[in-house]
Amino acid sequence: MTYRTLASITLVCGSITIALPMCGGNSVSNCVVGQSIACTGNAGCSGSQVCNSQGTYDPCNCGSGSDAGVDSSPTDGSPPNDSSPTDSSQQDVADAGVDAAPFSVLSLPGLVVWLEASMGIVYDTQQTGVLKRWQDQSGNGNDAVVTNCGSPCYVTIDPKTVNGHDAVINGSGGFAPSVLRIADVASLQWGTGDWGVVMVMMPGTSQNSNTCPLWNKGGTNNGGMGIYEKGNALSITAPVQSLNLSTTQKWQILSARGKNLEMSAGGNSATAPAYTGNIDAIGSFVDIAGEYNTEIAEVIAVKGTLSDGDLAQIQAYYKQKYKLTN
Repeated sequence: MTYRTLASITLVCGSITIALPMCGGNSVSNCVVGQSIACTGNAGCSGSQVCNSQGTYDPCNCGSGSDAGVDSSPTDGSPPNDSSPTDSSQQDVADAGVDAAPFSVLSLPGLVVWLEASMGIVYDTQQTGVLKRWQDQSGNGNDAVVTNCGSPCYVTIDPKTVNGHDAVINGSGGFAPSVLRIADVASLQWGTGDWGVVMVMMPGTSQNSNTCPLWNKGGTNNGGMGIYEKGNALSITAPVQSLNLSTTQKWQILSARGKNLEMSAGGNSATAPAYTGNIDAIGSFVDIAGEYNTEIAEVIAVKGTLSDGDLAQIQAYYKQKYKLTN
């Protein structure tokens, strides 16, 4: 079990407790080689640090030039990455009227889930390369655990697949795709209020007549809400209300918001009137799966209102980080 605060992360194993720092340049021994944890680097950027072969954490790495104040120069003698201010993603920020200061996912009001494929990946010790758990970086402990997975299981990492960033891929396909499942807790019970879910994803390929959940808690049969895909068709269902949206099979930012339903993906958008029911679906898991070969690089979920300004910040951040156009 992992307990996490903004200042440290604590690992509990049997009777031994080890406190590890989350960020900065200092390293603490006794970490697990290859393990990555979330951290906050210079200028408040969100990043990760990896346990090296000496059993200590490397300095916090926030990636490329999107993180002001972080040295992203290569150490192998190759030319530095181009971080020219003419980057189209920075222009997206300006066009949206968004402050160009470094964006931190952890600063989002109401953040309850943050899954990032380069952080918090725990592998199955019985099957090489297969995921067992995708650890939540929001501080709420809402980890996604692989379930309904056969042997062999095909929930794996597609390394460096989107602008050098990893993604989780569900390659099980067939009629019983594996799912990443988050246990029901109060932070995932959204009642009749607002909410927001944002993903960096690439739609999969349809294998049967069923729709597959990108985010589903209870569905309409249990008083819940679901975001689904079938091929390039996306949809949201909620009590007495739904909407549909077409997209294309490419890397894109999918955003969905309630209770006035709206969705955008791949440059398209759709809206629907507000739903009227409670979507708590108490006792129901959140299932994240998608279809055969659906890939997901990042997931954010917010309990409460995801404002237009916050959504614009997220979209601009992802466009720059993953080099996406929409």
